[in-house]
Amino acid sequence: GDGRVGRLALLAPLAAAGVAGLVAWRWATSRTPPPSGKILVSEPDLSDLEERYLLEAYRSTFISGGAGNFKKRLETEFSAMCGCSHGVAVCNGTVAISLALLAGGLQRGGEVIVPSFTYVASAAAVVSVGGVPVFVDCDPELGLMDAEMVRRAVSTKTKFIMAVHIYGHVPDMDTINAIAKESNLLVLEDAAEAHGATYKGRPAGSLGDMATFSFYANKVMTTGEGGIIVTNNAALASRMVYLRGHAMSPEIRFWHTDIGFNYRLSNLLCAIGVAQLERFAHLFG
Repeated sequence: GDGRVGRLALLAPLAAAGVAGLVAWRWATSRTPPPSGKILVSEPDLSDLEERYLLEAYRSTFISGGAGNFKKRLETEFSAMCGCSHGVAVCNGTVAISLALLAGGLQRGGEVIVPSFTYVASAAAVVSVGGVPVFVDCDPELGLMDAEMVRRAVSTKTKFIMAVHIYGHVPDMDTINAIAKESNLLVLEDAAEAHGATYKGRPAGSLGDMATFSFYANKVMTTGEGGIIVTNNAALASRMVYLRGHAMSPEIRFWHTDIGFNYRLSNLLCAIGVAQLERFAHLFG
């Protein structure tokens, strides 16, 4: 009858979207050059291991971001790879930046020095938490922030220097850290594209006070959507965990003592991330 026809009409767009998604997935996992001939930042490389861990997480019933073995493993193992003692998994790389800035005490009107050549998320995350991005020029060879321009941009309102690692290249962190120390600033590495990168033998992620990574599908390793903040500062890590989970008191459940957020990363996606970590040498090579 007409009701059945109507239901079929509603389902048709969903079916079309499903087919389109399948085609996109097959292309993304085929490891063939994109049709346009453009060079990709990276592309997904998924194996039977990712599938096995994903099913293991699914069958465990720990599928949200509140608990689960794979969440704990991803945070512990990825932070260790970066030379850090703490990892805070979140739902994407953009909110990773926002959360790090908030945990570091950025207040409305506080300035964050950002390179002029970066993805929009670097600056947008600053604005989203009430900060003001202050752009500095980059070197023409690699597009990395010019440390001398950073020095000139420091003001009485500056709170953070955001050192963005473009396409896996790391800027002059020694000078940037020296400038930060002179003016009592925090250094945040936006290492969204720098999984496995090093600077003078030290891993990206361990070069500032905190570092954020993205696990989006075009990164060196992926969880589909996701991100993580790594740090060696226990107090900052604790603050980020607290804000990530709606700022719920660790002593009293459902007692919220601050404005928090739901920035958790599903244990299902963490399972993919753990598999990617185990295969990181292959992915990085």
